[in-house]
Amino acid sequence: MSKKTKYSLLKKIAVTGTVLAGLAPVLSLADYSRLYFSKEGNNERSADLTVFYNGHPHRLTKALEKFSKFCREENKFFLISGVTEPEIKDQAAQTKKALPEKCHERVYIGTKALKTSGHPREIKELTKHLGIKEGHIDIVTSWYHVARSIYETRHYLGNAFTVTAESVDHTGQSLKTLLSQILDESFTVSASRLGAKEILGALGRYQDYDPAQDIRTLSGFKIPLPQHP
Repeated sequence: MSKKTKYSLLKKIAVTGTVLAGLAPVLSLADYSRLYFSKEGNNERSADLTVFYNGHPHRLTKALEKFSKFCREENKFFLISGVTEPEIKDQAAQTKKALPEKCHERVYIGTKALKTSGHPREIKELTKHLGIKEGHIDIVTSWYHVARSIYETRHYLGNAFTVTAESVDHTGQSLKTLLSQILDESFTVSASRLGAKEILGALGRYQDYDPAQDIRTLSGFKIPLPQHP
């Protein structure tokens, strides 16, 4: 059994044991499904911060299309979250091509998020840097991350923010695949609620966010952010 497989199994056993012990409430499948199948993602409202969870270029195109509709307005920003160093050049080029030049200065590229659950932390740091204390966060991500992205971002940002999410790549998955993804995502959110990720992180077994990385402007300038442990 590989080291990665052992860790994954250990994490699930630990969280399952905590759930069975009744130490904390678990996000129910019904609650998760309500978020997933809600219409919250189908919005065209002007967001204070539009966020693209790094992934397929088609999703970046969709996110840029949404932002371009109101990017000329003041205090509207765009974040490409969870980018790796090799991807920065291509994503920056795609972004510059899709947006009017006036909007380029409001685009940020984050390299701190290492996993899906790291994106909300990157969002939180950027909103703090920009002085956004309330408003609307709109996320574009993969179809099976929609509910999770809403929950986790609300968890990190608090009630002062409205969080919506949208998927553009749900192409008629089978019911079996859909349920499998929802169960897996529900389990991951439950682990977050229980604090399992923080415990594993303290043990050096889990890392979804790298504070040593940075958030930079579209032109490559690294913005000053506090370094968290």
